[in-house]
Amino acid sequence: MKSHTLIVALLLFLLGGDLASPSTLIVGGGGYSSIQNAIDAAVDGDEIVVAPGYYTENLVMPGINIILRSEEPDNVSVVEQTVIDGGEAPFSFTGGFQSVVTFSGDEGSTCVLSGFTLVYGEGEAYPTAGNPAIAFRGGSGIYGRGTLATISHNVITLNGEEHERPAIEQCHGRIEGNRIISNYGTGLIDCDGEIRSNEISFNKNGCYQCDGLMTNNIIHGNSYFGISHTYGQCNSNVISGNKTGAISGLFSEDAIFNNLIIGNGSISGASVIMAESALIANNTIVFNTSGTDEPLIDVNGSTTISNNIIWGNSYGDEPLFLPYVVPTYCIIENWNGGPTEVWGEGNLTTEPLFVDAENWDFRLLPGSPGIDMGKQVAGVTNDILGVLRPFDGDLQGAGGTGDGSDYDIGAYEFTTTTLAAAIRSHILGQPTTAVLSTSPFPFPFDLDTSGSLTTTGTLQTTTTLTTAALDVNQDSFIDVADILQVLGCQFQALPAPFADFARQYFIASPVADHRWRKKR
Repeated sequence: MKSHTLIVALLLFLLGGDLASPSTLIVGGGGYSSIQNAIDAAVDGDEIVVAPGYYTENLVMPGINIILRSEEPDNVSVVEQTVIDGGEAPFSFTGGFQSVVTFSGDEGSTCVLSGFTLVYGEGEAYPTAGNPAIAFRGGSGIYGRGTLATISHNVITLNGEEHERPAIEQCHGRIEGNRIISNYGTGLIDCDGEIRSNEISFNKNGCYQCDGLMTNNIIHGNSYFGISHTYGQCNSNVISGNKTGAISGLFSEDAIFNNLIIGNGSISGASVIMAESALIANNTIVFNTSGTDEPLIDVNGSTTISNNIIWGNSYGDEPLFLPYVVPTYCIIENWNGGPTEVWGEGNLTTEPLFVDAENWDFRLLPGSPGIDMGKQVAGVTNDILGVLRPFDGDLQGAGGTGDGSDYDIGAYEFTTTTLAAAIRSHILGQPTTAVLSTSPFPFPFDLDTSGSLTTTGTLQTTTTLTTAALDVNQDSFIDVADILQVLGCQFQALPAPFADFARQYFIASPVADHRWRKKR
């Protein structure tokens, strides 16, 4: 009996390290004095929580899966107050890492970097063959070396000042919810994971050679292209105000869809979109300018262009499209079939009727020629806000317009106040009539915090809708889920960081007066 007890005790002792629970290591506030010391003490599965403060460090991640975060990564104020300054490292060709954070490349997706402001990195120093002069490689803010770590809710700014190295390089995990703003090099280079819900603004380029899914990002005000030389799907982004062009070199058989492509390019710039073998569908492409010798959209003959609104653009001496491309089911200003005079099925030249183009609200008004006039596009099942496509916006039933699918043209799928009000009437047990408002905005009702419906607008005439039309999500029930689906088109909070962007589309670059800016 004693021998059995000794054996069990010995096994527990030998396995104790494996059985131990993950630890939480605290930096600041009486814990570790530096972030790197905590990283060096951590083991796989540990979490490091960093108190607000200004940390002058160049962090080196050891290739294990740890969580390194601020106290509240979702709190903008906390993120702004938890700063890692990577600009003070002494130069060395041997171990002189001058990126703010450098990964080993062996980390998996459960390794997380979240909730910091990263500033003043330069990249990794190394000597070149036959030239001992200082050279740099790697991302100035984050150098991933191929890591699969998750990079989320950070502000990455003011990096790469001396050598214009990219802010983030070779990070192949999910990059989500970050503000990658006002860096001196490109925002992201060679990052092949999912790039979602980031603001990528006022850098040299936005994204270069990033070959994963790129979705729900704001890519704005970069000195050259918004997106350049990439293989991968690009959907539901706002790509605006980039000085040379929006998308240059999407080399894939993937898709560019549901994007707002607004105000990009200049007279000396290139085409606003350059792509090969791609599907370009359900984008709203307005107020852009291509170079004097460039078409607005430069694509090869195997590219499909459907369901786009192309309006208010300027494209110099070249045609809108090259001759071998024939768009279909688009709204195109002054379209005449191009050089070959091939009109293309379903194309329109009538004004799209945006809600408020002057304030950059490019949703469709009731009566817009784009409602239900598109074609079904495989894989495009939602709009830029996640609203289900198709939606019978003109209430004529499937098959009445367009190719019969009820797909709308442009980035937004139109839903009607008529239908929303009809669902409201049904849920409240009132007669199955739809109540129309005097204008599409605001809705004549809203949901309060308890889920109750309240009337907030002027009610007018009535009309009757079928049960099938009321079942928006097609689950065979007419219920609260249906009204939420309709309300979602106009009232739901936009995916971060779209909410702020919706209130103010053009923001000033924070470089000049930023609180982290040093006097040098």
